[in-house]
Amino acid sequence: RSVLHYALEDKKNLAAALILLPLIKKPNKPNRKGVTPLMIAANKGMVSAMHALCEASHEDVQTFDEQGHNALHHAAIAGQAESITYLVKQGFDVDQSETLQKPGKADKCGHRTPLHLAALRGHEEAVYRLLELKADPTKEDAQGNALCEYAVLGKNKEVMNLMRLLPY
Repeated sequence: RSVLHYALEDKKNLAAALILLPLIKKPNKPNRKGVTPLMIAANKGMVSAMHALCEASHEDVQTFDEQGHNALHHAAIAGQAESITYLVKQGFDVDQSETLQKPGKADKCGHRTPLHLAALRGHEEAVYRLLELKADPTKEDAQGNALCEYAVLGKNKEVMNLMRLLPY
């Protein structure tokens, strides 16, 4: 883990992270689990740090950690609607399935989308935002589950009520 990973773990350190960022050669370098500072910032809702990381990173920011999650997945898991909007505007695919990078592990991947993960965690605002951004509610994971199944699995009344409003 880099000093930037540590700084972004707590929103109180945002100012320090923004000062450190231009001083680091590879600001979005992943830790040994593949988690990048952009993923941490997305999870914490630190849009200003996300913007700075996207501007400062000369390498691809759309990388995946060892669980197959990119920054958009991390934002959805944490229910960070503003992070979701920012990342989609930066070109992240709103329907990107989990993608495991290690050979031989792809068959163990659930292929869940950010929408599936937000619904499973009961993040109504994140689900609504992803739908606004044209996420496909009918896209299925590796087991054939789509948004409705994840809404039920998440046991969140608001997300389940949101399903009633969908036209399918």
